[in-house]
Amino acid sequence: PIHRVLHAFISFVRIILFSFGLQKPFWSISNAEEKALFLAQDEKNEIEEVDISEAQSPQENRVETIFDDNTHREFLAILLDELEQSELGSMARAIPIAKILERKLRIERFIRQHPDVVDVNVPKPLWILSLPRTGSTWLHKLLSLDPACRTMKSWELKYPLALNECKGPTKKERFELVKKQHEILYKIAPRIRTIHFVSHNDPDECIMGFIDPCLVDWHAWGMLSLKKSYEAYINSSQATNSLTDKLYLNYAKVIKCILFQDNDDDPEFENEIEKEKKYGIAGKYASSVVAFEGKSSSETELYSLGTSRIQNKREHGYSHTVFKSPHHLLALQSTNNAFPESRYLWLHRDPVKVVGSCCSMNLTVLDYFSALYQDKHELGKRTLNRLANSVRVAVAARKQLERRGVEFVDVLYEDLKADSIGTIKRIYDEFNMHFSDEYAANLERFNLDAAILKAKNKNSTSSSTSTHAYAIEEFGLSESDVKD
Repeated sequence: PIHRVLHAFISFVRIILFSFGLQKPFWSISNAEEKALFLAQDEKNEIEEVDISEAQSPQENRVETIFDDNTHREFLAILLDELEQSELGSMARAIPIAKILERKLRIERFIRQHPDVVDVNVPKPLWILSLPRTGSTWLHKLLSLDPACRTMKSWELKYPLALNECKGPTKKERFELVKKQHEILYKIAPRIRTIHFVSHNDPDECIMGFIDPCLVDWHAWGMLSLKKSYEAYINSSQATNSLTDKLYLNYAKVIKCILFQDNDDDPEFENEIEKEKKYGIAGKYASSVVAFEGKSSSETELYSLGTSRIQNKREHGYSHTVFKSPHHLLALQSTNNAFPESRYLWLHRDPVKVVGSCCSMNLTVLDYFSALYQDKHELGKRTLNRLANSVRVAVAARKQLERRGVEFVDVLYEDLKADSIGTIKRIYDEFNMHFSDEYAANLERFNLDAAILKAKNKNSTSSSTSTHAYAIEEFGLSESDVKD
């Protein structure tokens, strides 16, 4: 592919430049912060609220002062030393570190302007725990169909606050921006769409809303080696007052900022949501249900009523909030410290299928973003080891939390697939939550629309349909390797 040729050429040129000392490191903490500061400024809302003395006039000191929290520096101090030497090579430059820090600056500024944000209540957090490739995206979607449930949508996590005037200050414009970003991503990387489809207005993984660039999504499952960063993250997650504690406390700020805006009136945004409502309850999300079972859907005009419905305003209240990201397995104590009253729903799937699918996912992403040769056997071994370690870390943390009275419920993917509504009813019973008639009706409609779409795709001969096929043997693994 042309991107591999270009990437290889750029890498060759950079090696020559490095050898003569003509190429500077692609990132430093200070230039990432400076770029974030530049991006976070706009004509109407310059970052001038912080008192900066004349002695702090240089740009470096200005940046030093402007961040209220420096957790990101602790992550970057380790990451930046090894990121460009990773499997990504020069493509590591495409990781939006400055954009993540821009979001952090905006969150901090918003809280200074609206001190009441810190008092926002996050209704009874319920965390979906799982390894990747277990059906957690599907479960997340099903739980989001409860009118009493608040989930964080993809567009909310990526753009939780108003951007500058050029990029869209309103909810509608942020919503449209992420919609276009997703459309572009799935056009240039259709295999990623087959493996993991999330619409702009679907509930998305918490990792998308982190404001400290820990890049745990790149190394937790073995996609990249990043050995020092991985070990530092794991060690921190098991310490008291740790780096991951700070990471999740900052994530709680993002969530509170999003919830704080639930009362904001935005007629244009609500009209846009109403426009999408008419297309049905399962819609585009149903394509990910089909994809998870091994076949990608063709493009469809359907949209999800469940994810595109207007969330209840804050004054109506929610009974609970659902969070989801496989990476939470590595930081259970930190999630509980940052979000009091947390409960946990642990989804399990056949580990042989999980490992095979995860290896395939890792390779697919690297095929798109790296021109470097990937040894499949090395990738398979690293993926298996890190998945296994994630379970060990999470089980140990779970035992400690359960001793403190924290609730956990276990669910099998096979049970969810066989009877999704019955399984969710059991979950609600075990957590003593109210399973409403409206929620039951939403689930029935979702399942019906998903079944119709699946049947349509089964009979389709369109070239846009494809299969996510994988086998652990391709990665030098066997079933006994996984089970051992």
